Amino acid sequence: MKLIHKNEYNAHWFTIKTNSGLNVCLCNIGASVFKIKYKDIDCLYAPKTKKEFINSFLFCGKTLGRVACRLHNPIFIDNKKYELPVSDNSNIFLHSGNEKSLSYDPFEYEVNWSKNKDTLNIEFKYIEKDLVRGFPGNCAIKIIYQFNDNLDSFKIIFNAVSDKKTYINLSNHMYFNFNNDVDLSRYFIKCNVNKYGLTNKELLIVDNQKIPEYLTFDGKQSIKEQIELIYPKTFDDLLIFDNSKSNQNLIDIKNDDIELKIKTTFPAFNYFIYVNKFIAIEPQKNNFLVDSITYDKNQRFLYESIYEFKKLR
Repeated sequence: MKLIHKNEYNAHWFTIKTNSGLNVCLCNIGASVFKIKYKDIDCLYAPKTKKEFINSFLFCGKTLGRVACRLHNPIFIDNKKYELPVSDNSNIFLHSGNEKSLSYDPFEYEVNWSKNKDTLNIEFKYIEKDLVRGFPGNCAIKIIYQFNDNLDSFKIIFNAVSDKKTYINLSNHMYFNFNNDVDLSRYFIKCNVNKYGLTNKELLIVDNQKIPEYLTFDGKQSIKEQIELIYPKTFDDLLIFDNSKSNQNLIDIKNDDIELKIKTTFPAFNYFIYVNKFIAIEPQKNNFLVDSITYDKNQRFLYESIYEFKKLR
């Protein structure tokens, strides 16, 4: 395994190249993923330059937090009102502050090798202070990327704890695009989901409902076919895993070139198609159930996702 560390544009960049063919570039701004190549095939959509990537308004590859998703301002925890610093008059707080969220802040970092140098952890650390973005508590956040020289995969661990009762719902906002193919008729998604988050006009989740029978996630409908069946003609929806069928939450996406399997301990994921070309998969908690993102003092938030790649041709 090879690690290259550079300091450019007031940020730290870590390029990891494994014997299995993974080539991943991480950045300490937003504890983010800038690039993924597998066996020389591009697997992510991102701005072309590092400078553009740092400030991209699309959250490309960034950690989302302290709360990923949309919240209505204000929030109430134990009947106490907390005002969120919304940036417009809509009272909708997206990913904890849009460009003012921790997604665009520098994280501290630590690099840890195993003794035989075949495994590598890059750990990003951040403390979001009490009420700095409206949420109570000093929240200590760790985002850990794990690599193994012999595996076609890497793991992201999301770890956080607060010194006050608060909301926590960390995620990552990578946009997947295999070999620069933007034709969604060639992409298929398979996952064990049975419900979705019904939203109102403000895109706030107001209910969890059964996925319509005409919309399948069995890998047989192309993503373009799925889009043609819904209104509006795109996706920005929370999908909820059906744990009665399997205790493994798995998302399988593929086109003619690459198959990506995402194995996650999160109970749901946001499925977002940007300009009907790029596929964002954001594993996270089911934020309609507010209790699921409410954490007591010193109660740990701990989830992980594994991203495994396979070249198909």
